[in-house]
Amino acid sequence: MVRSLGASDMEGVKVGDILELDACVPRHQLAYHEEVHGRPCPRVEMDYDNGIAAAVALLQLQPQTAGLACEALSIACEGESPDYRWTILTRIATSLRSPAVTDWLHPKAEPHG
Repeated sequence: MVRSLGASDMEGVKVGDILELDACVPRHQLAYHEEVHGRPCPRVEMDYDNGIAAAVALLQLQPQTAGLACEALSIACEGESPDYRWTILTRIATSLRSPAVTDWLHPKAEPHG
């Protein structure tokens, strides 16, 4: 069964249903994003196999939680080897410098029509 759902319309959903969620941005922005970035959805997710790196990077992205990132990294890597900590730090830095993240954080002004 294919259903189109809004954010709060989950009643009657069963395992195996194919869901089509409403877009989180206006349709015209989806078309623009696809034209500029080659994919219709602006959402970019880190692979959660990167666990600690993903969690700390996500904290760092929002001003409200950025101050927690250093403490979270310290707690998560306590007792780990310097090589492991360096690997995690490198993953975080790489993700935060990726084109997808920097484009999202610092969108270029586009001339309008």
